[in-house]
Amino acid sequence: MYRPASSFIQVLALFFVGFLLIHCQRESSEKRLLLPAAYNSIDTLTTIADCVGPNGAYITEVRSSRNGYGYFAQHYTDGRSPYIARAMPDQSGYAYDTLGKVTDTLAREVVAIIRGHEIHRMFIDPLGFWEEITFRDSVIWRETDYARFVGRDVVGNPVDLYYHAGEQRLDKVVIRNPMDTTEQIELIPIAREETGYGPMIDQLLFVQGGRDTFRFDYREVRVNE
Repeated sequence: MYRPASSFIQVLALFFVGFLLIHCQRESSEKRLLLPAAYNSIDTLTTIADCVGPNGAYITEVRSSRNGYGYFAQHYTDGRSPYIARAMPDQSGYAYDTLGKVTDTLAREVVAIIRGHEIHRMFIDPLGFWEEITFRDSVIWRETDYARFVGRDVVGNPVDLYYHAGEQRLDKVVIRNPMDTTEQIELIPIAREETGYGPMIDQLLFVQGGRDTFRFDYREVRVNE
């Protein structure tokens, strides 16, 4: 009976162990949502975007802080008064007029809609922005392998995060419409700009219900101001 040389068996065993280690390390990294370390130095973000949707053009201004405070304003080109609101760290929210006077107390679903516009915050700090983030499975989207993480928004609706482990970035976030939870909203960056704080979204598609598409072109992204 043929018996392999002991040295060959040792080499084969070492190769097998090495393969398992590499595979496990890759699998482990894919199940951890790791983003550029520079993002950790970002406390506040102010963004201004030129937006175009099915009903025309408008401007969206968002201020987002790591402590949970958020400011949201939409300015319209048709002469309507802007919509201004603030979200608080306890997830309460208020609408304001242009003089800064409170005009309404917002339902939690409306606060969730405001939070859904804190695009840069959710893409650079997903573990702080969403709740109960866990690895779900590996998926293919646009012919690319992604690790899919799932979690909850401020009102408990599910969110899906498509994470590219090799690039250490989120390439898609899927949220639910807080006013109709059967409707999915896809947030898809289509351009990023390198900055001293890491890559920042420059352009984004906001696809609601698979039919209505809104394009956000960010004219300003200001950090820690």
